[in-house]
This record gives sequence, C-alpha cells and structure tokens, in this order.
Amino acid sequence: KQVLANIRKNFGDNSVVVGSNVRQPYRIRSNVFLFDYCTLGGIPHSRMSMIHGAKHSGKTSLIYRCISGAQMTMPEQTPVFIDVEGTYDSTWAGKQGVDNERIYVVRPNTGEQAVDMAVALVHAKETSLLVFDSVAALLPGKEEESSAEDSLVGQQSRLITSMLRKINSALIQERKRDHFVSVLLSNQQRSKIGGWSPTGDPLSLPGGKALGYFTSLEARIKNKETLSKDDYGNETLEYNEH
Repeated sequence: KQVLANIRKNFGDNSVVVGSNVRQPYRIRSNVFLFDYCTLGGIPHSRMSMIHGAKHSGKTSLIYRCISGAQMTMPEQTPVFIDVEGTYDSTWAGKQGVDNERIYVVRPNTGEQAVDMAVALVHAKETSLLVFDSVAALLPGKEEESSAEDSLVGQQSRLITSMLRKINSALIQERKRDHFVSVLLSNQQRSKIGGWSPTGDPLSLPGGKALGYFTSLEARIKNKETLSKDDYGNETLEYNEH
C-alpha cells in the first residue's frame, strides 16, 4: 500500500487502478449498420484504428461517416482531419453527414509536422476524433529535401513507427485525465515485390508491421466483385480487433 501510495503521489492518482475499474472503450458509430454490427458498435475510444483497402473502395467515405458519428456522439468536442493527401472534399463530406462548421482540417507540409500536430491535438481536451488520411502519404523531411535519385530505404517506415509510439503514449496520458480520443488511420495497399508471397497474400501496407501491433481495430475493404449491373456496395474482407 505504501508503494502504491507513493506511485500515485509522484505520478498521479490514475497511474495505478484496480483491474475492475478499467472499462471497455466506448464506440463511435459510423451509421453503416453492418460495419457497426461487426465492430461491436464502431470505432473504439482511446484507441488507434486503421481502415485500408483498394482504391475507390470507399475508405474515405466510411471515414466521413465516422466523423459524422463523432459529431453526434460528442457534440461538445470537435473532430480533426489531418489532410496529408490534400483531398478533403467538404461537399462529399457534407453528403455523408459531416457538419463542416464543426471540424478542423489540418494540412501539414511534411510527415514530421503531421506527427507533431497529431500529438498536440490528442492532448487537446476538445478533440474527439483524430483522422489521418492517409498514412501512406506521409512525407519524411529528408525525402522532401533530397533528390528524386537518392535512395532513402526505410525512411517512411521509421517515421510511421515513431508516430505510432508517440500517439500511443499521448493516448495513455489522456486516458489518465479521463479524456478519450479516437485515432483513425487510413492506409493504402501495395503489391509485394514480384506480386508473390509465400504466405499467399501479395499485398503489403506502407508503414511496416508496427501498424498491426498499435491498432486495436483493423478493417480491410475492397471493391465488390460485381457479377451484374444490380450489384452495389463494398465488401469487407477482413476485420481484426485486438
């Protein structure tokens, strides 16, 4: 008891809690019934989630739906959209239910700026949902300053891994303050060299394997394979939560 008292005194009351007081995270619903049903209610609070898939599969549209859900669930707080690709579409976002007067769009110049902004925004108590669109577009500063002929192997993966560690640390700190921020990452797919893999999956994700360890929810989406003109919508191939 004395050790725990000293820890709470030096590091805060919420540094040590009884296991029964650790609650399951609330969810931000996307208002897409099947997605919310499969994810037990939507995007979890105080966690990192990732949506990735083929081009034109509806990743950004689903993200807009999650932003709309955050605005409805937490009207006193504000979502933030880190527009790394520079493609935020206010018209389409509005059609998906987003109130454009209650969202901030941040446009960093480099990946390092995006990481520093993200950490600062997680610490802001007014932030409800932080969106990266997309992780694959993060540009390391060294790559921006170098020539296109230079070989900079692993720069982006190191940047993304550092970003995940910093954001995860910020989420833990905010959790102690009873401030629960959701972080939603959008990612793209890449083909492995040669388009073949002994594991059977020829696709990989920018950022390396660290993404799979830091994200609590991962959804992989693809364009639906249509057999006739009457088939519509997208198909979720995988859903993992850990």
